[in-house]
Order: sequence, then C-alpha cells, then structure tokens
Amino acid sequence: MLKRKLFDQPSMKKIFIVFVLLFITRHCFSQKYPQNTSILGIISALNNDSIATDSLINICRDKWKYAQFTEARMYADAALLFAEKVGYKNGVAEANNQIGIVYWYIKEYDNALKYHLKALEFFKATNSEKGISSAYNRIGHAYADMPKYDKALAFFQKALSIDESLHDTLGIAKNVNLVGFVYMRSGDFKNALEHYNRSLLLSEILKSERGISAVNHDIGEIYEKQNLPDKALPFAFKGLDLALKVGESKLIEEAYSGLEKIYLLKKDFENAYATRIKLDEVAAVEKNANQAGTIKQMQMEYEFEKKQAEERLLFENQKEIEDVKLNDQKKLTYT
Repeated sequence: MLKRKLFDQPSMKKIFIVFVLLFITRHCFSQKYPQNTSILGIISALNNDSIATDSLINICRDKWKYAQFTEARMYADAALLFAEKVGYKNGVAEANNQIGIVYWYIKEYDNALKYHLKALEFFKATNSEKGISSAYNRIGHAYADMPKYDKALAFFQKALSIDESLHDTLGIAKNVNLVGFVYMRSGDFKNALEHYNRSLLLSEILKSERGISAVNHDIGEIYEKQNLPDKALPFAFKGLDLALKVGESKLIEEAYSGLEKIYLLKKDFENAYATRIKLDEVAAVEKNANQAGTIKQMQMEYEFEKKQAEERLLFENQKEIEDVKLNDQKKLTYT
C-alpha cells in the first residue's frame, strides 16, 4: 500500500464590455467548435476584430494544456489566418508562438524553434516587450530540450531581463525557475537551488499553484540527483498534489516521473510500481487525446485547409475592393 494518498484527482464600462465579450466569445467558440471542425469553418463565423483572434488563441492554450494537441494546432492556425486577415500583428506573433508550443509538446523542437523565431520577428516589429520576452522564453524551452543549454540559458536570461524591467513578477518567477533548470541540467546544483528558492518565494507571493508545483518538483529533482531521496520526497509530494489540482497534463506527467525516480532510489519498489501505473495512465490519456491524428499525420490536411482559407480570405478582400470601386463609380455616374 502507498504511504499516503498520492493519486486523488483532486473609460471602466468599456473594459467591462470587452471582458464580457472575451468570456462569451471564448465560451461560445469552445462549445460551437469542440472538435473535428475545419479551420475554414472556424474563421468563417468570425467578425473582423482582435478579440476574436485572442479568443482563438485562448482556446488553443486550453487545448494543449490538456494534451489535445491536434485541436490546439487547428485553433492556432485559425488564429494566425484571422490575425493576418485583420492586420493584427501581435495576434500573428502570438499565433506563431502557440503553434511552436504545440510542436514543443510533441517533442518536435526544430519546428517549435522555427515558429518561435517567427513570433519573435513580429513582436520586435510591434515593439511589444512582453511579447519579445514570451518569444525568448519559448526559444529557450526549445533549446533546453534539444538540448543546447548554453543557448537556452542565454534566451532565458534575456527574457528575465525584460520581465525585471517591466516589473512582471510572474514572468520573473517563471524565468528564474528556468535559469535554475538549466543550471541543474548542467550539474551546478548550488546555483540551481538558489534560483529555485527565489522562484518559489515569488510563486508563493503570487499564489501561483502551477508555479509552486513546478518549483517543488524541480527542487525534489535536485535532491534526487544528489542521492538524497528523503529530502526530495516532500517536495515531490507537494509538486504532485498541486499538479493534480491544476490539471495540466505535462505538469502531472513530470510530477509522477520525478516521484518514481525517488522511490526507485529508495528501493521502495511497491510505491515505484504504483507510481509507474499512474504515469502510464497519463501517457495513455495524452496518446488517446491525439488518436484522431497526430500533428505530423494531419500536416498535409492542415496545409490544404489553410490554402483554402487563404484563398477564401483573398477572395473576400478582393470582393470588398471591387464593391468599393463599384460604389465610387455609382457616385461618379450619379454626380
């Protein structure tokens, strides 16, 4: 038996109007297009505004958090096409960033890097410091998992520098943690622990359950790598508890994986086996969530749909131009 229950699933008027519209749009999109919807079908229902693009991007985030990578990519593609149509450059940038994140999740780091670099170009063009920081952060993620730690560290530090200048506490907490991660993977446990403790303090101030979960897991991993399983275990437990509460698939997977290593180090094979079962269940959910077609298998379909959508948008734009010309001609004839 496990020693504890590890596996329980546990002007202001305008601003208000925009907030309500965001909520309603996001809710309606997620209800109207839950799955198996084409990119063309999504963007055909939208009006020309940036709120619609942001809503599509938010749905994309919801999808990849819960391992629905195919659908996440679909909403990101739709957001990209729509943002391009309405000339919303920051939307174009963030949509590219989201596509990169989907590729990162399925471990295609070269493709992830390609889209994050595109996002960086657009964010720089609009002088969006927060956007540039976000792109630096994601580029760092891709390099860290290649692994190319020197490049990853450089980009995480660039992102951290921007967030510090913006006094963005959440961004600081995330990037300090990631700098610590690179130090840990490089074997510099002292520097890693210093960064993790700073990140943990900031995450606790912000009451960020995701941040607290991630840092606890990382601290546990440091102690596990130093052959100190009894020191590692409490951090792993806390990381897992909060990961289950947050419900993000990758966070849960990492928490179970870290806990299994600690049990193996303790030669507690019964708990290690029970943890492995839970880890396999998480992996199965991720696989099943994507069984309708992986990103690779659906790439040709996406490209075909995107081409159709682009042609339709081009036709709509040309039609608008022709309508304007026709109206001008009518006015001239009337005059």
